[in-house]
Amino acid sequence: MKLIYSLILLLCSTLVLAEVTHLKFTADSSPSVFVISNEIYKEINKELKKEGLQISVVKRPLLRGVQEVNYAELDGDVGRSKTKALLDEFPNLRPLDESIIKIKYLTISKAKKLDTSKKLKYGVLRGVIGAKDIMTKFEKVYLRTEKQKYEMLKNNRIDFFMVKKFNDRAFYNKEYADKNKFILGKRPYIELDVVPILNHKSIIHKDKLTRAVKRAKKSGAIDKAIERAYQMLIRPQEKSKFN
Repeated sequence: MKLIYSLILLLCSTLVLAEVTHLKFTADSSPSVFVISNEIYKEINKELKKEGLQISVVKRPLLRGVQEVNYAELDGDVGRSKTKALLDEFPNLRPLDESIIKIKYLTISKAKKLDTSKKLKYGVLRGVIGAKDIMTKFEKVYLRTEKQKYEMLKNNRIDFFMVKKFNDRAFYNKEYADKNKFILGKRPYIELDVVPILNHKSIIHKDKLTRAVKRAKKSGAIDKAIERAYQMLIRPQEKSKFN
């Protein structure tokens, strides 16, 4: 009888585990962005447990990641701004209506006052598709890494680049910027909502993910995740985090 009872318990446990659906979402492989994404999705996953869903965050370069989501090789993207350029180029993407957070974008340059009326050179990572819609009046210089942005500005090969400000926290390499007399813009150049992205196959999980994001936001868990990421990345000022 004990053996039969143990087998029944094992079978029940297996059935419970089988009810959890596991998805894979891409996040930018640059360490700073990946840490922020990973911390946020730890909190979203806590809420997704109630929905029988879990998301693993995997590192990909920005462009490759969104391509894999579009081809259904990955289930989703942790978060992007919903722009016409993005959806035109990748027609299988299905953005959620519910945003995770609003990001403020601040300029970093060598100028005390950046004259945005001029045809400036704007350093942007490859895979930031929305730049085609949003930064139309600037000459875009596409770069592979965050580190390149700082080096290109130092060597006067670009005029400025953008850094993200989540809540009241600006995520950038302040030590490097101060050393090279870079100037951080005080006012956001633009503010954009960031939404999770599914594809034409994984869209069946839209409602579950939407509910989880709403609960994580309402509880303040996402704000706490951003603060944890800030403490991990910015306070120690570990240069390797931005390489």
